[in-house]
Amino acid sequence: MKPGCFLKTLIVGTILLAAAIYIVTNKGKEWFVDPIKENLLSSAFDSLPNELKGLKDTKEKLMLVERIDSLVAQFKSDSTEATINFSKVENFFETLQDYSKDSLLTSREYEFLKKLTDEMISAKPKNFIEFEKDKQAP
Repeated sequence: MKPGCFLKTLIVGTILLAAAIYIVTNKGKEWFVDPIKENLLSSAFDSLPNELKGLKDTKEKLMLVERIDSLVAQFKSDSTEATINFSKVENFFETLQDYSKDSLLTSREYEFLKKLTDEMISAKPKNFIEFEKDKQAP
């Protein structure tokens, strides 16, 4: 390989690497992270409006909708690391479907669904620096 060709390849490679790093650091959140979060939320909660249509408008239904909205906002938040447990979401929808057969959500049923929503999305504050705890230290 000629020295000039090697030098041109090195310069072009460095410029391409710098451009890729710049794009990922500045546009990565809106191009990659936000669409992935939206896809996860839509796949997890796409049948929620249909399930809620079968319920009468009661205080419990409104509280359940507000609870789910707050969980979705928490998942979308940048200040928390949130994960969705899809098996718990499936269990929640099966239970909600059973409860919606009589089209009335009672307070007891709401409390049970509230416990299920606590398990669906787990979140913890996002730390920039995390330290591992030494298990052997006294």
